[in-house]
Amino acid sequence: MSWHDDKTAVQQEITDLLTKITALNAEDLARTAELGKKLSYESGVPLFKAIIDFFRRFGQAKISFLSLDLLNEVRNACQEVNNCFDNIRTVDLTDLGNPAAARDGHIAELDNAFGNRLTFLAPLIAASGHESLSLREKEKEVERLMAELHEKSSDAEEQKNAILTSMRSTLQEVQEAAAKVGVAKHAVHFDKEAKQYEESSTTWLRRTVGTAALALAVTAVFAWHAWTASPDIGQTVQIAVSKIAILAVLYAGMLWSARIYRSERHNWTVNRHRCNALLSFETFVAASTDGATKNAVLLQATESIFGHQPSGFSDKAQESGAPKILEIFRGLSGRTPE
Repeated sequence: MSWHDDKTAVQQEITDLLTKITALNAEDLARTAELGKKLSYESGVPLFKAIIDFFRRFGQAKISFLSLDLLNEVRNACQEVNNCFDNIRTVDLTDLGNPAAARDGHIAELDNAFGNRLTFLAPLIAASGHESLSLREKEKEVERLMAELHEKSSDAEEQKNAILTSMRSTLQEVQEAAAKVGVAKHAVHFDKEAKQYEESSTTWLRRTVGTAALALAVTAVFAWHAWTASPDIGQTVQIAVSKIAILAVLYAGMLWSARIYRSERHNWTVNRHRCNALLSFETFVAASTDGATKNAVLLQATESIFGHQPSGFSDKAQESGAPKILEIFRGLSGRTPE
């Protein structure tokens, strides 16, 4: 629901509450015929008349210019007074232990509710009569502000140009600073990967050692069993086949774990090398003012990232992994800086 719809809904609730309050008759609220002279609300009739009359005048006021928060306050005030009137109209005093005290309490509750809200509601009646004047004053204020803005437009244009010039200068400085650290800051990605591969390789090393130890233990148990037992030929063949199968699974698992360990260790070595290359890039670039030297350093850093790095753990360590992108950087490094 939009803000306008919320405001319309609250205004409708206020109208409904005002209709209920202004439709009341102060004499009927006394309930003399129902409660008798002694327990009736006759003492509160003057208060009832004053409150009903006030809300009749309030209902003629235009409050549509109020904000949603103020309209909610008006709605709450009307609801509180209406609830007090409902208690007076409907409560059965004969069922109460002290009906006279309850009656006086209802009248006092209405008086307090109206008195507490009067300081808020009364000014709204006067304010609604001056709504058009208030709008005109706002229009004059807007016209005055527009005139001041028009007078200062030339100054604002000059300030804008000065700010744009300063922003361009600042942007250029930021770009230069970013160019200096833009390469080195990406080392964190390789450092993160290196740590992950290091943890993983350590885990797989433990698994490989554990599997090897288990395989050796099982082999020793099988050897001891073969040395001490004396089964016949048929049993010997069956037991031998079972033992060979178990040992084959264990040794295959050991080799598989060892292969994964080598792979993870290789990845850790390569990523650590790439991280170190990027971290040291800025040092070499800052130490040289020659464009060709900077390009050569950039070429080497790029090759350390994209090229294949021998680690001693990979079977393909001797292969050339320099990608075609290096040829582009070699071409750039051969150009003379402008």
